[in-house]
Amino acid sequence: MSVARRPNDPELLKRFGARLRTVRDAGGVSQSRLADLVRMKPKTISLFETGDLSPTLTTVAALARALHVRVDDLLRDDGEIAVASPTDAEEAGLLGDFRAISEQERSAVRTMLRGLASRRG
Repeated sequence: MSVARRPNDPELLKRFGARLRTVRDAGGVSQSRLADLVRMKPKTISLFETGDLSPTLTTVAALARALHVRVDDLLRDDGEIAVASPTDAEEAGLLGDFRAISEQERSAVRTMLRGLASRRG
């Protein structure tokens, strides 16, 4: 069964790109940092923002997670601005780094964090 595909909509891509940039800028997240968070090249983020490259739905979801906004915050076109939090984006990056290390290293990190947290209590 063949599924009909709509042709690329250049205006839609430009609006999405502008929205992505607005959300990213509002949160103080650089293209380079966002690229790191979603494991892409900064040039790819730039191409999304200029409307010269169409992201997949999976990529849109990854961008939204990295910026700590909802997918519809990147897709909506009503002028409302969602703001990415640079702290949240940094934490998301650290979580990605945490997931990339070995289980033994994760265990050591958990132990260290528990020790630090217990000092505050």
